[in-house]
Amino acid sequence: MEVFLDGLDPGRYSPAKLASNAKNLNATWTQSGHLDGRVRKVRSRANPTAGNVSYALLLGYLTGVRGQALFQTEYTKLLDCPFDKATQLAEEASRKGWIVFKRVGDVIEVLFPNLINQEEMEWLREQS
Repeated sequence: MEVFLDGLDPGRYSPAKLASNAKNLNATWTQSGHLDGRVRKVRSRANPTAGNVSYALLLGYLTGVRGQALFQTEYTKLLDCPFDKATQLAEEASRKGWIVFKRVGDVIEVLFPNLINQEEMEWLREQS
């Protein structure tokens, strides 16, 4: 990780700062499920939940993305889960009442009535 970070901008950070940044990144990615192991970190697949998918979809929605494209944003890519699994988790979130998820074939609608009120919806429409 230190070599990777130093390669992004060689010489920018001292060796101590590189070690600290690498340690913090490894800890964060371990907590998120993207890395396994105590001493030697190994890449693993994260195990996202319906809540994770809901939050990723909300972030994409707030940036102006709609429909099926919500499942292709950087936020949903971070979940490390395929489209089919993400839609299953979105359906689960919808059953729990966290989001409104509607799908007919390739047409997808995702809404957040408990998180975004009508006035905020108007602001979002104006931005588009």
